[in-house]
Amino acid sequence: MTLSQALAAREKNALPSLCGVFDFAFHVEDAVSWGPTPSLPRVGFTGRIEPGTESDEVSYDDVEAGRVATQHLMQMGHRGVAFIGVHRPDEVGEYVWSAQREEGWRTALQGAGLESKRFAFHPDQSVPKRTEKLREAGREL
Repeated sequence: MTLSQALAAREKNALPSLCGVFDFAFHVEDAVSWGPTPSLPRVGFTGRIEPGTESDEVSYDDVEAGRVATQHLMQMGHRGVAFIGVHRPDEVGEYVWSAQREEGWRTALQGAGLESKRFAFHPDQSVPKRTEKLREAGREL
């Protein structure tokens, strides 16, 4: 069931009895949201904890994610592991997660005695939030 279908079903009191919602597609700025649900516990799974949300949130460690992903590639025998960021080095902005993943990537390479400087790629201008625009930026780099 899509979020729109679930919200429509909720309006008609047609949702099955729920004891809680794990909202893995949660983002604080989403146009469509569950809104306040005082009688229904909800946990949002998000890249970073943001103030002003209407639910509890679970986040993850992007530095560790970058480090572990890079170590995995190195364990497979790869030595020229590149990082393609969506943040600009001089302006992280809302792409904190990208900068943190780069930090983990760099830490893993340096720990293995490998060079990282010439394998880090960043956009020349700020990248829009939409997924397709992020893919376009990756293809350009």
